[in-house]
Amino acid sequence: MKNFSQFSADSFIGNPLLCGNRLGSTCDPYIPKSRVVFSRAAVLCLVGTIILLVLVTVALYISSQFMKLIKGSRGTEQGPSILVILHMSLASHTIDDIMRVTENLSEKYIVGYGASGTVYKCVLQNSRPIAIKRLYNQHQHNSREFETELETIGSIRHRNLVTLYGYALTPNGNLLFYDYMENGSLWDLLHGIFTYN
Repeated sequence: MKNFSQFSADSFIGNPLLCGNRLGSTCDPYIPKSRVVFSRAAVLCLVGTIILLVLVTVALYISSQFMKLIKGSRGTEQGPSILVILHMSLASHTIDDIMRVTENLSEKYIVGYGASGTVYKCVLQNSRPIAIKRLYNQHQHNSREFETELETIGSIRHRNLVTLYGYALTPNGNLLFYDYMENGSLWDLLHGIFTYN
């Protein structure tokens, strides 16, 4: 206050809300209630807006991640299909033939679900049934690793293992082609048959 007392009265012209002895008006210690309510309302609106923006941003991020997951599991990435045949009994078929027979892996061909993918039944032109396993969420960055591992698995022969006939990297996802086992999975044999709805 001492600093303001050194100014002349002309220094305060144009400031009608200033008060004090030097200006000829007394200062009221009471702040109008409307100002307090307005400032509280403004702060609440600002905080509410910030919270709403954060929630919308989080919801959009989660939604985009969910869509990426769905697109990854459906394999909607663009690019040509690659069919790798490991056994000659699959050699006369193309990926287009297999997709046509299963109606692009329609739900009506599903025979089971596993931890890593969905299993479909496909009857080939030679009347031989095969199981097609569509893997969940395979990323493009590890496709070479995936191919190398499958070529190794495809070369293994054992009477207690189903034969891997081939695999495909397609816009519908990564697919594995196995012998179709009519009596269900090993889980079904050990624990009883579980029906899928």
